[in-house]
Amino acid sequence: KENNEEKTGRFGTGFMTTLALSKIIEVETNIFEQSESNTVTGFYVILYRNGREEDELKEGLKNMRKSMKKVKAFEDFTTRFNYKKANIESVNFGYDSFIECGAQTLIFAKKISEFTFNYKGKTSSIKRKAIKEYTNNRFIQSFDIVNDSHACERSFIVISIEEPNELLSQKFKRPRKLRLQIAVEFHDEEIKSHEKATCLYCVFPFIGSEMHQLPFLMNCPDFEPDTERQALLLE
Repeated sequence: KENNEEKTGRFGTGFMTTLALSKIIEVETNIFEQSESNTVTGFYVILYRNGREEDELKEGLKNMRKSMKKVKAFEDFTTRFNYKKANIESVNFGYDSFIECGAQTLIFAKKISEFTFNYKGKTSSIKRKAIKEYTNNRFIQSFDIVNDSHACERSFIVISIEEPNELLSQKFKRPRKLRLQIAVEFHDEEIKSHEKATCLYCVFPFIGSEMHQLPFLMNCPDFEPDTERQALLLE
């Protein structure tokens, strides 16, 4: 994935990040059998990441292997994670971030069409609407938002820039383009303020970057964050 321009994997956005929710995770997914028929079967395993010392980590691996089993192929989903004894503080923070940054994130994560969050008996969702294009690099993206019983629409005007970049080409040793997007939310022809909101994105938001205030949302898939996803590497 090193030379894959479409990758969204960055520090702080992958599966390992979800361990903040729970150290014990049930995984259910479908896999291809390595056979001539290439049949699909279900697979179940429990990941134990709750150990600290070497012996505890080894015990976790042993328990993980014991839990592994093949099951009937799943039809209603591709992969599902079940977080056992979830950290409620992390879940609450995740929900608040979903409400605050969900629509903005879907502007830049174009392969996600809809996201639903079921929490404490409440259902919140964000659904992408059809794009209204004005030029090749300018469009309006709207979303239907449901926050429990409250429904609304949020709209953003987005400008995209994509042009050859010498520094990226040298780094990856192949022709690369710099991709940059600027978005501004509006309602009834009035620009909405982004004050105190997350405005820096590397496809997914830099939660905690609110001190760097901009009058718009800025996304660049070519940003390079540090390991903690709290700063951008400039070189």
